[in-house]
Amino acid sequence: MIVSCLEDFRGQEISRGEKTPRSSNSKSYKSTAPRSKVPFLGILEHDYTTRKTMYKLLLLLSTAALVSAHGQLKEPAPLSNKFVRIGADCGKGADLAAAKATGNFQAGQEATVKWFILNGDGGGPLQVGFDTTGKGTSFDVKAAITQDAPGQNRKAPKGTTKQAHDVKFTVPADLNCPDTGCVMQIKQAGNGNGFGSCALVNVNGGAGGNAAGEAKAVAAATAEDGAAAAKGKDAAGDAKGKKAAGDAKGKKAKGADKKAAKAKNAAAKKAAAKAKKGAKKDAAAARRFRHRAQ
Repeated sequence: MIVSCLEDFRGQEISRGEKTPRSSNSKSYKSTAPRSKVPFLGILEHDYTTRKTMYKLLLLLSTAALVSAHGQLKEPAPLSNKFVRIGADCGKGADLAAAKATGNFQAGQEATVKWFILNGDGGGPLQVGFDTTGKGTSFDVKAAITQDAPGQNRKAPKGTTKQAHDVKFTVPADLNCPDTGCVMQIKQAGNGNGFGSCALVNVNGGAGGNAAGEAKAVAAATAEDGAAAAKGKDAAGDAKGKKAAGDAKGKKAKGADKKAAKAKNAAAKKAAAKAKKGAKKDAAAARRFRHRAQ
């Protein structure tokens, strides 16, 4: 309404005709044209200065009315918190260079995000796309929305503003993201720019992701096999070392046994010789005793 009144007022200013010259004692122009038939603009008929002031005021009000109606991504956290209209990009304030992934999705599965409707034309329907290059300039991989934000032709229904709404979609099964993640864009559907946002997200289980996962699994298995082999070698080395130690201990014990046996034999021989010598002495003493007795 404000915009239409502005256009009507501007048209009247152009078609109003000549204004009375500005006198030296007057600070405003007086119009000689008939009064407007538009009730809203009736107060603007008095002088040029008033009309100019009111026109600026109406322009300010219309601008405020236009910028108060927005929508944007709420969760996962967007690259920028500004309400902006975007096309095949992420809009002003979106810094991908310093971005970190704020969402985690599974390829082929349903995902849920939140769309915040501030006012007016921040409603649905929406569209979701992914940029697999991570640059945020081409969102060719589209997702099928299963639960849209409320609204038709971007107009939010009564009672749906100033709140966040769940939006659900199926993540493409063949979505292949780099290690740094994919850039997800969600925006109002339709031709031209619409309110929207971007977020950096991780997507697991895609076609490329599966291949990478399999490669990682093979690498992990190879590493595990190598570790097991090394562990087996260590165990074999330990066993061999223990065996060597046991053999050495056995040899040492055997040597000690031999020495002990040898010492024992020597002691036995020595004891036998001593006993034999003692027996000889005893025999000699017995003979002397018999001889004296005779």
